[in-house]
Amino acid sequence: MSQAAVAVSATPTPAASDPAAAADLVVALKPFTPDAFANGTATLIGALLGALLAYAFQRRMQARVEERNALTSGHHLMFSLLQQINTIVLIQRDYVYEHLNNPGRFISIPATPQFDVEKNLLKVELLSNLVFKVLIKRRPG
Repeated sequence: MSQAAVAVSATPTPAASDPAAAADLVVALKPFTPDAFANGTATLIGALLGALLAYAFQRRMQARVEERNALTSGHHLMFSLLQQINTIVLIQRDYVYEHLNNPGRFISIPATPQFDVEKNLLKVELLSNLVFKVLIKRRPG
């Protein structure tokens, strides 16, 4: 064990003024030329700008998709409301108006047939999408 300690202490450590150490330092720093720094900086800036533009384009595309979804929700809402109004007007015209002057109209008006009410239902998620989109656009600030 003492021979290993002597062997380790016998190897000289390179001094800072040693010409071989300076040559190794020059070889190690040789790839880091100003041209290499410029290329690395240009690559880094190009990557950052590319990522920034991709993010901006993605946000713009997402905003367009959300606007299109809100517009579709608005059209669906208007169509459903028009169908509901049409159903009410048809029931009044076909079943109620002819019995308006009859004092026993609560008995004389016939029962209405079954209507397909599934097509006239308002979907809450579409309505909330539209309402929140309008509220967010009109929010001050």
